Amino acid sequence: MGRLWRILAVTLAAATIIGGCCGLPFYWLQHQRMRNNPAAVYRHYQPELHRYAERLQAGEVHSVEGRGYAIPQFLIDHGARYVVQKGDCFVVIFEFLPTDAVPELWFSPNGFDPLPPDLAALKQDKEYFRWEQLSPQWGACHWDQ
Repeated sequence: MGRLWRILAVTLAAATIIGGCCGLPFYWLQHQRMRNNPAAVYRHYQPELHRYAERLQAGEVHSVEGRGYAIPQFLIDHGARYVVQKGDCFVVIFEFLPTDAVPELWFSPNGFDPLPPDLAALKQDKEYFRWEQLSPQWGACHWDQ
């Protein structure tokens, strides 16, 4: 019976060590997958984003002229650089390089049917435009010239 407990203890210790060591790379990979990816950020942080949108609409989030609204840390951690208001919509703009499409996460309290005027203008004026509606009030946009 003592030998069985020893084997069980060693197996449990090994599983804990291996699980702990593998957990960090998996966390890092998930974090990298969400970087500058508005759709992935929305899917992972949906409740937090809904609360943030409620606070934006209520005027509870501080904004600075020309710099936009204060950004929650979870968005900053995944590449968000600015939150601005365009018409009735709030737009989270993620970091990008000049060679990349601009990733944006849009919140429209009135939905996207039809597209809000600023978003419709982007779609019309840009050579590259990709839109993914994530929920009735949230969508991900990538655009470039």
